[in-house]
Amino acid sequence: MPAPILVTGASGFIGRHLTRALADQALPCVPARRHELATQADWSGEVRGMGSVVHLAAAAHEAAQRHERARNYEPLRRMNALATEELARAAAAAGVQHFVFVSSIAVHGDETTGAPFSETSALAPRSLYGRSKLEAEERLAAVAAQTGLRITALRPTLVYGPGNPGNFRRLIRVVQRGWPLPFRAVANRRNLTYVGNLVAAIVAALRSPAPETFIVCDREALSTPQLVRELAAGLGREPNLFAVAPACLTAAARITGRRDLARRLVGSLEADCSKICRVLGWEPPFHAPEGLRETARWHEAHRTAHAGDAGPSG
Repeated sequence: MPAPILVTGASGFIGRHLTRALADQALPCVPARRHELATQADWSGEVRGMGSVVHLAAAAHEAAQRHERARNYEPLRRMNALATEELARAAAAAGVQHFVFVSSIAVHGDETTGAPFSETSALAPRSLYGRSKLEAEERLAAVAAQTGLRITALRPTLVYGPGNPGNFRRLIRVVQRGWPLPFRAVANRRNLTYVGNLVAAIVAALRSPAPETFIVCDREALSTPQLVRELAAGLGREPNLFAVAPACLTAAARITGRRDLARRLVGSLEADCSKICRVLGWEPPFHAPEGLRETARWHEAHRTAHAGDAGPSG
């Protein structure tokens, strides 16, 4: 039997999907007991006897946004960078062979204006969250150099899927309610990451433990109106789109202090996942329209659990 895999953040959105997939493939998975990321924590008991660690745990969506708004880097640094380093050092000391770290495309920035982001793109995080993930990657590289621990870093774009939290769920709620959305004239391009594709990439990394960094995303780049149409199709509704010039949307967002939201809905963020396909032989098992429709269907079936959600925010 293969050595067990410790999964941090196993109770979170991605973690729930990953642990089910590992069980389906008869890969022994041990959810970490520790739920809070803290520095100077004792991980020795958690990592003992493990063959690999998949580190998903990070500052939660709401906490990360709160620290972003306050421009307070230190809490994100402690949770996403320092605690990650401490876990990796404990893993190396316990004889763990492989550490899979789920980082973020945000280490490259939050918008593309020409070529898609690739692993060789400049490291230029615009957000504190992206900065903390980059610092974590740098600290893990130091651990690998000092201990020989094999590190695989995955940089997914925005992850969505059944049960996803945050702004993506709020967008689904708006489409569910049939509210008019002013995005018909938007011609941006964004690569998202369906959670099933990210889980498949993690499993591929576990099976072929290359000490590499990989971008992970859906193959298809979609515009915001295409995104809305696919969600509406999954909900069995007609998309309620009308046209407002993207420049007007951006200007209105700037005036109302919603510049980040406008960037996500009007700007582009393309990513190139060809390296992981080439090196690990991985191919995204789900197409973006398929993932979006499945996500919408799940949220439609569970809409009463989120009845308090309003429109997009933050």
